[in-house]
Amino acid sequence: EELELPLDRPAAAYTVEAKLMYRKVDQYLINFLLGEDSGLTAPVIELTRARATVRVVGDQQAALGDRVPEVAPGG
Repeated sequence: EELELPLDRPAAAYTVEAKLMYRKVDQYLINFLLGEDSGLTAPVIELTRARATVRVVGDQQAALGDRVPEVAPGG
């Protein structure tokens, strides 16, 4: 998803979070083989999640701050 940042503000901080989701078997394949009325679904699980705060300063300069964002397996 694309986000437009307001450049008329002198500084702003944005928190960005990303999740990696995984499905072992494609739902389209299950529906094709067993039919859409089978009621069988493949569960979606979260493999990992990462969060970072990005500071946007002045003229489109961005900084992560004092540290590198941590990535914790499974949340």
